[in-house]
Amino acid sequence: MFDSNIPELVLLSVPITWGTYTPVVKLLYNQPYPVPGIIFSTCYYAVAAVTLNAAKNIFISPTSSSPTSSSPTSSSPTSSTTEGKEPSPLAGAELAGYLFVANILQVIGLQTTSAIVAAFIVQLTTIFTPLLEGLRGGSVSPRTWFSCTAAFLGVVLMTLSQSTTPTSTLSISPSSLTGDLLILASSILYSLHVLRLGDISKSCSPLSLASSKASYELLPTASAPSPQPRPT
Repeated sequence: MFDSNIPELVLLSVPITWGTYTPVVKLLYNQPYPVPGIIFSTCYYAVAAVTLNAAKNIFISPTSSSPTSSSPTSSSPTSSTTEGKEPSPLAGAELAGYLFVANILQVIGLQTTSAIVAAFIVQLTTIFTPLLEGLRGGSVSPRTWFSCTAAFLGVVLMTLSQSTTPTSTLSISPSSLTGDLLILASSILYSLHVLRLGDISKSCSPLSLASSKASYELLPTASAPSPQPRPT
C-alpha cells in the first residue's frame, strides 16, 4: 500500500521544496549587492545538471535500454520498458525551454514585486494546468478541479491576511505591475511544462529525461554574458 502512494509522496515534495524558492530569491535581491539573475540561474542549473547526470550514470546501466534487459516477470510493464530508454533530444530541449524562460521571467519579476504577491501569482499554475489540459481535450475530473480550487483559495486567504497586517507594504506601481505580469507569464510556462512532462515521461526513463532537461537548461545560461552586480 505504501508503494502505491510513492508517486503522490514524491509530487507532494515538489511544492514543499518550491515554496522556499521565492523567499530565498527575494532575500538575495534585498542584499546590498544582489547576485545577477543570470549568474544565479547558471549556478543552480549547473548543480542540477551535474547531480542528475551523475545519478543517471550510477543508477542506469548502459545495457538497461536493450530489449533483453527487462524482466519478463516484472509487475510493471510500463516501467520495465522505459527504465533505460533515452528521451529524444527535442523532448529535453522543449522541457528545458519552458523552465528556462519561466525561471528567467520569475527571477526578473521578483526584482520589482514582493515575495508574497509572487508566491500568490505562481500558484495560479494550479488553475492553469487543468484549464490547459481541458482546452486541449484532456479529461479533468471534478475531484481534480476541487483540489486545485481549494489550494488556490488557500493561497488567496494567506495573501489577504498578509496584506491586511500593519507592516504590509503591498502597493501597486508601474514597476511592481511589470513584475507581476512577468510572474504571471512564468506560471503559464510552468503549466505548459507540467502538461508536456506528463506526455513525454510516459515513453522514456524519468531520470534520463531529468538529466537531459537539466543539461539543456544549462546551455543558454552558460553562454550568456554575465552582467555586473548593481547596488540597490
